[in-house]
Amino acid sequence: MDFFAKSYSEEEILRKLKEYASEDAEPHSSRLFSIAFETGLDGLREIAHRALTTFADKNKLDFLEFPSAIKLEKDIVDVARKN
Repeated sequence: MDFFAKSYSEEEILRKLKEYASEDAEPHSSRLFSIAFETGLDGLREIAHRALTTFADKNKLDFLEFPSAIKLEKDIVDVARKN
């Protein structure tokens, strides 16, 4: 099937993505030692997903256009330095 031969509806796209993911390991199974870290905290997972959504469409390579990127980087470096 030539995937780019036609336009797809939202439902078709999401169905195809679910099909692609159907054989993936479950990241929250606690069975993926060193591949995925499961905290067991659903609230933390929700915060992480919301953070991802907030920044998903921003290019973190250009901090002049997206100053949040450099702010996040500095905060992460500060935390790493203190620990």
